[in-house]
Amino acid sequence: MKLINLVVAVLALSCGVVSAQDTAANKDVLGRWIKAIWQDHDRNYIKHNSTGDFPVENYEAWFDSITTTYPDARVEILHMLAEGDEVALHWEFTGTSSLRGTEGRSIKVPGLSIVKMENGKIASDVFAYNDLEGHRQLGFTLRAPEEDRVRKVILDFHAGLKNGTHDNAEIYDETYLRVWNNPVTGEWSSDFSDAIHTTPWRASEFTDYESNVEFLDTKVQGDDAIVQVRETGHYRNTETGEGNAWTDVPNIWLLHKNTSDNWKIVGALLGVGPKVEKTNYDDGS
Repeated sequence: MKLINLVVAVLALSCGVVSAQDTAANKDVLGRWIKAIWQDHDRNYIKHNSTGDFPVENYEAWFDSITTTYPDARVEILHMLAEGDEVALHWEFTGTSSLRGTEGRSIKVPGLSIVKMENGKIASDVFAYNDLEGHRQLGFTLRAPEEDRVRKVILDFHAGLKNGTHDNAEIYDETYLRVWNNPVTGEWSSDFSDAIHTTPWRASEFTDYESNVEFLDTKVQGDDAIVQVRETGHYRNTETGEGNAWTDVPNIWLLHKNTSDNWKIVGALLGVGPKVEKTNYDDGS
């Protein structure tokens, strides 16, 4: 019995030694993989150091996408833990963007990989990283899809006035309340309509309209939304030369989503802020 126990103990110790050697070797294999691919940018290393089951083409395409967007892409190993034929890798990615509009901006994001080894090669690599933080560092602002739909209504409203394609039925709800501040007198006025959506818009061929919209804030709660904007633009009658111009005027738009799932304007608070100058386009005053 003692002999059997001794043999079992020796086998257990032997297996433990082999396992420790294997895990150390696996960590070394993964370290060389990271250095060759994500530091030296050796693309050929992928297919020569992975198993037949590894998705080489997909990984190469991902590598190409990353290194095109970030020519100086680099991954640094922060921690590695190995058990059996798997290695957990905590890493940090850095790179400088070449994307149009974000050129020169650098990002630094953490990531985690679980890599499986087979005969000294990479068999699989499951990874995750903070993509949202990377986009934030590039200057992107993430918005909910409904906020984009709400903003599009405001943009379509101005585009329709500019192009002569404005349609009340497409923009307004059944009821519409407008409150505005007279830029000359400072007095407030208002009007209400319960039929604006059925009233045809009479576009004039003599209208020159332009308005640039800067979105300041958009709040969506259920089927209601409020949009704060700052607008700069002009309106001019090309036949008479008369019109108005406005600069950095804060406006507030109120919208409601109807039963057809379409956002419509139901109210507006216009000219809520500094007075705008009335301009006569004849003499430019």
